[in-house]
Amino acid sequence: MGSIPTTTFGAGAAVGPELGDWLSFGAGSWATHEPQSGHMRLPPYVQRRARKGKPDAFRAWAMVNGKRVYSGNFATPEEAYEEAIRMRRDVFRVPDEAVTFGEACDLLLRTTAAKRSAGTVKFYEFHINALLRAWDRSLPLHELDRATIEEFVEIRMGQVAAATVNHDLRTLNRLFELAMKNDLIDTNPVRLVERPRADMPRTDYFEAEEIADAVRQLAEGNQFDADVVGLLATTGLRRAELSRLTVGDVNLRSRSLHVIGKRRSESIPLAEDAVAILKRLVKRAKDLKRPEVATMDEIRQTFRRAKAMLEDNRMHPHALRHTYATALVRSGAPMHVVQRLMRVRTIQMVMRYYHHGDEAQKAVSQLSFLSGS
Repeated sequence: MGSIPTTTFGAGAAVGPELGDWLSFGAGSWATHEPQSGHMRLPPYVQRRARKGKPDAFRAWAMVNGKRVYSGNFATPEEAYEEAIRMRRDVFRVPDEAVTFGEACDLLLRTTAAKRSAGTVKFYEFHINALLRAWDRSLPLHELDRATIEEFVEIRMGQVAAATVNHDLRTLNRLFELAMKNDLIDTNPVRLVERPRADMPRTDYFEAEEIADAVRQLAEGNQFDADVVGLLATTGLRRAELSRLTVGDVNLRSRSLHVIGKRRSESIPLAEDAVAILKRLVKRAKDLKRPEVATMDEIRQTFRRAKAMLEDNRMHPHALRHTYATALVRSGAPMHVVQRLMRVRTIQMVMRYYHHGDEAQKAVSQLSFLSGS
């Protein structure tokens, strides 16, 4: 990297020991911690100074020869952050062969595969593919700045839901954090990019009679569609879990299913309806001479057709997971058992899936002790 320059940055820049009262605590002091609730979150490498009767001031900092060097004052944290990036690029000279975006993607996948579950690896693979459609693998990672990422977000928002864009940004943030940890780059521009606001998803579900009727209607047109919907409703599988399901994961003799979940793999028991469905799906997979019971593309196509045929926008894989949880709780199953079958970490998460329906009305209708009936 060569010798580090001992220069000052911006108007009024100074080295730590000469700061004096600037680093004192109390009124008028600089703060690098997150401000109290209701205030903005500071970008990295930026300090804020609250001044009575005056607008807040912001400044950037960088380490030079083991000491902090501070910039002059800026009116906004964004301006201070841009100065912080410039300071670091002066100090940390870009090497002749800078790490590329593609190499950073490979590093993220290798690290994830070594420490995380297959489901997490699939998550990052999906979103990395979306990022690679936006930027070439040969792009130097340090050229991927805030403005470029914000442009990507704007374009992507016109293509997919806000939640998907947030997952893209989560992947990109992890990529930069990992690159910083390995000293491949010195800043993470994703930290400054505002996340799109995602509408709260509806918590749809089906009553038992509704889902039975839907499966019967679907079977008249396409047995595979009926089987996919029926299996998700009777096992609570997530869409991604179904797409990872292979013939070898199905044990019809012990009436159990090996599920590769978000964080771990485990075996769950099967109801009679689920066993009958899986017999047909396993036979179909063997006829097609492939291990997968259903591919992600087939699952997506199934729900497109199901929504159109049933004319019901509730028909979504996650609504069927809510249906499964609700049916388990209403059957009287203990909460810890429902937690295990749903493959979630806490009982509180189970309650997010459970729908009361008209049970509250039925309960209060029994309170007839005052009338004596």
